[in-house]
Amino acid sequence: MSLLSRLFSLPFWSQIFQSFLDTCQRFPLSVLSLIVINLVIISDINNLDILTDQQQKNTFLIALGGALWFAATRLLSERLQWPKSKQYILALPVFALYAWFITQHSIITPESVVLILAAGLAITFAAYITRRSDNASVWYFNYQLITAICFALLSAIILCSGLGLILKSLEYLFEFSLTSKPYQNIWAIGMAFLAPVYFLTNIPKQFDYPRSDCDFPKGVHFILRYILVPLSLVYMVILYAYFIKILLQGALPHGHLGIMISWFGIIGIITHLAIYPLHDRGSSLLSWFYQYFYIMLIVPLGLLAVAIGVRIAQYGFTEQRYLVALCAVWFAILIILNLLKREQFQLKFVTISLAILSVLITFGPWGIHQLPINSQFSRLEATLIEENLLTNGKLNIIEQPSAEVQKSISSIVNFLVEHHAENRIRPWVADKEAFDQARECNPVDGGCPSAEQKIVELMGLNYIHYWEDIKRDNISIQLGGQFQHNRTLAVTGYDTLTKISWLSSQQQANPPQWGKSEYALSINENSQLLIAIDDDLTIIFNLLDITKQFSKQIGRISVDAAQADKLRLTQTVNGIKATLYVDDLQIWRNKGEIDNTTLTGYLLVKAL
Repeated sequence: MSLLSRLFSLPFWSQIFQSFLDTCQRFPLSVLSLIVINLVIISDINNLDILTDQQQKNTFLIALGGALWFAATRLLSERLQWPKSKQYILALPVFALYAWFITQHSIITPESVVLILAAGLAITFAAYITRRSDNASVWYFNYQLITAICFALLSAIILCSGLGLILKSLEYLFEFSLTSKPYQNIWAIGMAFLAPVYFLTNIPKQFDYPRSDCDFPKGVHFILRYILVPLSLVYMVILYAYFIKILLQGALPHGHLGIMISWFGIIGIITHLAIYPLHDRGSSLLSWFYQYFYIMLIVPLGLLAVAIGVRIAQYGFTEQRYLVALCAVWFAILIILNLLKREQFQLKFVTISLAILSVLITFGPWGIHQLPINSQFSRLEATLIEENLLTNGKLNIIEQPSAEVQKSISSIVNFLVEHHAENRIRPWVADKEAFDQARECNPVDGGCPSAEQKIVELMGLNYIHYWEDIKRDNISIQLGGQFQHNRTLAVTGYDTLTKISWLSSQQQANPPQWGKSEYALSINENSQLLIAIDDDLTIIFNLLDITKQFSKQIGRISVDAAQADKLRLTQTVNGIKATLYVDDLQIWRNKGEIDNTTLTGYLLVKAL
């Protein structure tokens, strides 16, 4: 018998192989889905080009959702003692519907993610959904699931790290070099196949457990009793104090309060689930928290509803606000169930309700992808109509709106472009061909403005980035647009041409040579460019003369090359002729005072 045969005949390897076979027999469709996932990942790593990018994305998502869904249906069939044929009657049609849903989208949508989340959550309650079950069984079953996940990840990380170290050692000792692909393959197989199979292997086959089995290691006891529960109560007191402050001052909650309360509620619910084994064995504080947590959550829920309601009314739906609103609905459901059931409140309600909500928000006009798009488009349309910029479905930009409105419009167009919904704007734009070109242009490779910026400009408005401070008086003038810096200058009749790049934080530019003399450039607090020759003040250019030509415009202004004369200043003083060509000028004012100035351009000088 060869050494290799002896190695694989050892009881250790036999046991591992038998465990794998048992897992394949118990979860055949899930294991098959994991194999498909690994083939997609390895194909992508090694550039095999077996599938197109779109097909890879669809196959990966379908297999991932299938692996979770088939595991959940298997647990359900085991609990109800169904034959495999009956299990497949339930599992395959739902899987086919899910696969069809994935193929209808060209990108990874939030709906796909929440459906996969729902399939994962189904594993936690599939064995208990059809019959009444005690909290001890539900808790201990899920405790074993979480333990299996943790050990599966830890085992895979250790194995992949060890194999990677072996490869690296071989490279060093035998003086050869490998690409990164073998290492990527190791981690792909370890994390996307071995770890999930380990998890499936350790999913319990028993579903009913006595209360005495529910217990934590002592270290977890300490964290729950002396850290997590006290911190949750302290934060609850802070929220109640803030609620009283709102009542006394009559002020609405701040915008970020919704996210803070959402995270608090989620952590609080997890804590409530975790302390189940301790609530009647531990301290009175744990018992009190377990009994009254959902009642205490009523006031934070009210704050959350007001905070997210105000935010949505002001700025419409986005995915983030949608999820915060979904948290409010989920908290409300759990509070109502807890009030109705009280002592009979079942822990499985938490994941069942979340899974149902996850499925509900994946389709229809209320879906997590469609509702924010509809909301933001309606907000854009309402803003344009309110500002008299849209009449009878046609844009009519006579005068630029305020910088705040411009920034709001730019932000909404950003959102629509990111969500591939910019086509809704197309009927408003007169130049349909330019609109289509703007959508296809890549600002990195194509040397053109971003799609959102070009679309806003085609609408006849100035594009203002989200990071631009519109609370200050900001004028930014550019020649030829953001991505066109080349410029042809008429230099005939001049002696020198100097490129100018000036920041207001500088006191003086480096003085260039001009004939036998030197001239120095500086800009004073009044936005005047000063040209001094031999330390004598000769020429003063008032840069605000340029901005006065755009007095009715605010924010970023792009000047076409045909109007370049608007960015040119010429003076002849004491036998010196100077012409200033400006490419980019930005002036920020704060409370009427100039706060900062930047300028780039060219200065041409001649002695007459």
